[in-house]
Amino acid sequence: MQTSLRQISLAPKKILGFNGIRGLCVILVFLWHKSGVHLHTAEIGVWTFLALSGFLLIPELNAQRALVERGSSSRLKEAGRFWFKRATRIFPVYYALLLFLYTFSGHLSWAGSDLGFRYHVVYLSNYFFALVAPEDTLGGPFGVLWTLAVEQQFYLFAPVIFLLLPSRHHVAFCGVAAFGCGLGHLWLASSNVAPIVVYMLSPWNFAIILLGGMAGLVCRNGRSAPDSRVDLLALSLAGIVAFALSSLIAQATVGLCYAALTIAVTIAIVGLLGAIYRAQDAAFTRMLEWRPLEQLGQISYGFYLFHNFIPNPLGKIFLMTFGSLPPNGLKITVGAALGFIITVAAAWVSWTWFEKPIIQLRSRLFRSRAVALAE
Repeated sequence: MQTSLRQISLAPKKILGFNGIRGLCVILVFLWHKSGVHLHTAEIGVWTFLALSGFLLIPELNAQRALVERGSSSRLKEAGRFWFKRATRIFPVYYALLLFLYTFSGHLSWAGSDLGFRYHVVYLSNYFFALVAPEDTLGGPFGVLWTLAVEQQFYLFAPVIFLLLPSRHHVAFCGVAAFGCGLGHLWLASSNVAPIVVYMLSPWNFAIILLGGMAGLVCRNGRSAPDSRVDLLALSLAGIVAFALSSLIAQATVGLCYAALTIAVTIAIVGLLGAIYRAQDAAFTRMLEWRPLEQLGQISYGFYLFHNFIPNPLGKIFLMTFGSLPPNGLKITVGAALGFIITVAAAWVSWTWFEKPIIQLRSRLFRSRAVALAE
């Protein structure tokens, strides 16, 4: 399939519904970590983030490769631009958080005997938690960093692959590579390794990004009838709900069965993203544009980074007022709600005064670049 530079470059800057999806994802992850809602909510949220990343960034690499093919740029320049954009978006808040946590690590002994800073700083958190972290550190607040490690590992090498490979082969590459990752995932799940190793080190984590990218490329170049878009949306939502409910069946949460369900729900998530992209005027997309949800999606990166490091405030309140800990029911409802509000406030401050100014500066630097893409 030949990817059209013009189609990709003229795609709308903002895709309606995607910020809403981000908002829903951080809510799902928050529910798992803070409210004890264990209907695969964390997995659905995390995997949707990975698929959405591929949906947005692999077509960008495809457009950059098209520039190389028409002689408007070089592979080295395009790789540098891609890495620079990723670094300016991800690194500032990430390393600021790590520096803050390291500075006050003396107060984090409750989080484990080895907090793994040497791994987090080089984006090897998934390796740390799967193979190195002591038992008392697993399940601690640093666990949220593993997904960022997966993304950065992928995008360290992605420009090398996609800028060398002709743009017309990008869709096929994503499909073939994802298929190979799927075989590796099933093999790993059938081996005698710990579930956390499968979860954090499986090649399927990269396949989720690849399939998201494949869907992004196809959506930007294909056509579909409105009815098929509605059917895809309904089927995708049904698949995601079915996966969530499968957590109630013990046999479906382990081994090959869980691995197969992981692959199936990834397809459903990718289908959902494609349906939203192709049906920008649909009722579901308009629901995702509900302003509070859309704004939560806008600050979702900071929210995701911070939420697990913000303690439940109800415990402190009860200790100061009553001299005892709160009942668990209050802790996972009222306490979680208070923690949610505090996290939103922290993420909003980070977005308004730190992240957004950096993005605006980067946009000014790349303004001439956008003009070149639109030619």
